[in-house]
Amino acid sequence: MRRLIAVLIPPRLRLVRTGQAIAALVVAFWGVSVAAAGVARGVYTGVAHRGGHQMDIALQVLAGARSTKWRINVIGSCSQPGIVLGVSLGTGTQPGVRPLRIRSGRFIVSHRGTIPNHPDTYRYALVGHAVRGGFAGTFRYVEVSSYTNPATVCDSSLLHWRVHPSSQPFP
Repeated sequence: MRRLIAVLIPPRLRLVRTGQAIAALVVAFWGVSVAAAGVARGVYTGVAHRGGHQMDIALQVLAGARSTKWRINVIGSCSQPGIVLGVSLGTGTQPGVRPLRIRSGRFIVSHRGTIPNHPDTYRYALVGHAVRGGFAGTFRYVEVSSYTNPATVCDSSLLHWRVHPSSQPFP
């Protein structure tokens, strides 16, 4: 370990305690890994299509590039004719939805719940990672309504998305 420190630290700085030197190296490598992941502060937007399903997505990376606000609008078909899936999810759309945590350029959120005062259930999963020039990932939303017989199932199918920097404000 002393040889490694002797090589990496110039002679004038070798008087610094070993623990402080290691902490400085960890901070330096962490900064390089965040920069290499391409996570930059700002708003990113994109659209995904598959079959009759469409998704608009917006991410706002917050200061420090450790978390992001998010918003998704999904439109699609359901198992019953004449019924269309239309839902908005994300920060500010429902109580208790918090910003996503970004770790090593990656984030994931999955949630199951019920619609208040309804027997309907839903689940969704959003997975993403930093790529050159933005973020990319997958999203799926499924809602089951037991008001109809048989139950109506609305499924966005697995949508692959990609977002790029945008000059638009976060929705």
